[in-house]
Amino acid sequence: MIKKIFLILCLIGLSTAENTLALENAGEGFWNVVYSSDTDIGGFQFNVEGTTIIEASGGAASEADLFINYSGSLILGFSLTGTVIPAGTNTLTVLELIGTPTNLTNIVMSDPEGSQIDFIFSGVVDEIDTVSDGCDHPDFNL
Repeated sequence: MIKKIFLILCLIGLSTAENTLALENAGEGFWNVVYSSDTDIGGFQFNVEGTTIIEASGGAASEADLFINYSGSLILGFSLTGTVIPAGTNTLTVLELIGTPTNLTNIVMSDPEGSQIDFIFSGVVDEIDTVSDGCDHPDFNL
């Protein structure tokens, strides 16, 4: 559990106050999109580079009853009823992908009123014990 918490802290870079998205390999072609946000999220859109989306579901987006649509490398999540994804750190959604993702681009996140929230991509955990953005720690072995 401590190692999993360290992974999340490493991904989101708690030394900064930025809102972030990261990708975490969940195995067998599944990838968690992990978010850290200081604001409730009303909707989102981004591209997953280096891969094609087969399925997108689960995570905080599904728990909040957001519609999740995807095509090719583009994913879009929105609510018709005004539900939101709570601020904090959690899995936004789970992607089933063909190939290995390299980046999230064209990130558009909105608050419950539809105003844009600034987000950055903080990295990919593409193997169980490495982080591609250089987060390195001797105790970081899952």
